[in-house]
Amino acid sequence: MGDPNRKLTAAEEGVLKRLRRIYEPLGGVVEERDKFGHVSIRVGKKTLAMLGSNDGVPSLGLKSDLTTQALLVDRGGFYRTPYVGQHGWVSIDGTVKQMDWPAIEDVLVATYRALGPKQKPGRSA
Repeated sequence: MGDPNRKLTAAEEGVLKRLRRIYEPLGGVVEERDKFGHVSIRVGKKTLAMLGSNDGVPSLGLKSDLTTQALLVDRGGFYRTPYVGQHGWVSIDGTVKQMDWPAIEDVLVATYRALGPKQKPGRSA
């Protein structure tokens, strides 16, 4: 079992900083640490992303749908997340400079729109 109080590596901190630039404007998104020391990025009770480490290399898991997952895996750089891939989760490993940020942003924002707070009728975004 991991350490819920483990210190994030500098590389994980870099990825987390870049992720915050994507999700902070969305509203209602929070970060939590799980019992393994991963950073969970959530809206309400729904998890949008998980950040951890594979042998010191940041590993980012993103909630997506099965179609998006298949497209990203086929394109390369992403892989089906172990244990939860059957639910559409897709992962990418690497440093900030190595990750595909346009794809990450597209997936994170699309999942937020699907799972996040709904606009009330009559109000525009």
